[in-house]
Amino acid sequence: MKKLNVQLISFILAIFSIALISCDDEESTKENSYSFDGVKYKIATGFLENYGSTAVKNVASYNLDLTFFTSGITYNTINGEITGTGSYLYFEMFSTSGSQLTPGTYSFDLYETLNSGTFDYAEAGINFNFSTETGSTFVDIVAGTVVVKLSNTTYEITIDLTSTDNKKLTGYYKGTLTYVDLSEVAAKDVSGKILKK
Repeated sequence: MKKLNVQLISFILAIFSIALISCDDEESTKENSYSFDGVKYKIATGFLENYGSTAVKNVASYNLDLTFFTSGITYNTINGEITGTGSYLYFEMFSTSGSQLTPGTYSFDLYETLNSGTFDYAEAGINFNFSTETGSTFVDIVAGTVVVKLSNTTYEITIDLTSTDNKKLTGYYKGTLTYVDLSEVAAKDVSGKILKK
């Protein structure tokens, strides 16, 4: 009987160990990417642009634009020029800090209140050529959330969005973001939407 109990405990421990390893594998296999309409796009780089305080509009938040690019696209942070062809995912977000996205859940804000913890514009461009400003597909977002976690300078971002044609766009990113201070530019133009650069 004692031998049977030892064997049973060993079996249970083995199953438990396998389950833990599976969880670890699943966590480590999450890749930096977003998916739309059954196609996955691998994120190569991420940028966080500070367009300054929204206090001029009597709102206590900071306009931080979050942009992810696939390979094939280069962003010159000195002159603001974006070149190449690839796919991108862009958000106009509002945070309590001008230097980082404050951790929390950011929700789509149809009414453009500029309140912290919201984003009022998001789009994706598929196979977009930044020289000709043409692409095969443009995706406008009308609902969703972006969950932000931050540990030191490492972001973990989970994306769950709905497009105008009611399709899901989901994504995940873990890593650092290149910070670009454009707050002086924002004094002249509050909007930082990617296609207007």
